[in-house]
Amino acid sequence: NNHARECSGLSGMVFRTLYNGIDLERYPYQEKKGNRLLFIGRMEPFKGAHLALHVAVALRMPLDFIGKDHDTNQEYVKQLKAQIEAAKTAGHDIQYLGEVDHETKLKYLQNAKALLFPALWSEPFGLVPIEAMAVGTPPICMTAGALPEIVAHGRTGWLAQNVDELINFTVKADQISPAECRKHVEEKFSAEVMASTYLDCWQRILKGEGW
Repeated sequence: NNHARECSGLSGMVFRTLYNGIDLERYPYQEKKGNRLLFIGRMEPFKGAHLALHVAVALRMPLDFIGKDHDTNQEYVKQLKAQIEAAKTAGHDIQYLGEVDHETKLKYLQNAKALLFPALWSEPFGLVPIEAMAVGTPPICMTAGALPEIVAHGRTGWLAQNVDELINFTVKADQISPAECRKHVEEKFSAEVMASTYLDCWQRILKGEGW
């Protein structure tokens, strides 16, 4: 994929991308969504938690933060928490949960109106958008790294070029079909699809056919 070529510098090589997959039994589909936005990720600048907060405040929409905040940039975490408290004081419904177990994360994923995933670096893959789509929740992401290969723009989520687009696409979250999100993951990012792709790859190599 494009991200692999960027990382390797081997622009003339032919790549076959072997995507990650998830166990769909751990991510049950849910059609009905709530009205809250969700951010899941490490509390680091390059993950864009501050942008998720900006979007929620701009739209006056409730937002939940889930993710690791220890062994991270503590100055950034301090600033983010201060910004959240300021937003709450101003009347915004923002909740900071920190790290949670799988069942809690699943509940928030299933009920979220949309997942905000405004990564500011070349994301190598991004499992969280896959998890969101698996349960029927559309991810709204920045166009970075491999994300254009994961999210089908306008069909299973939205890919933004800038913060203004992040805001505009969040308004359009309801235009994405939850069922289409789930179907997309079933077809491309399930554990079964991943295993089958790896087996096929190794069989081709053993036969001397290459990738």
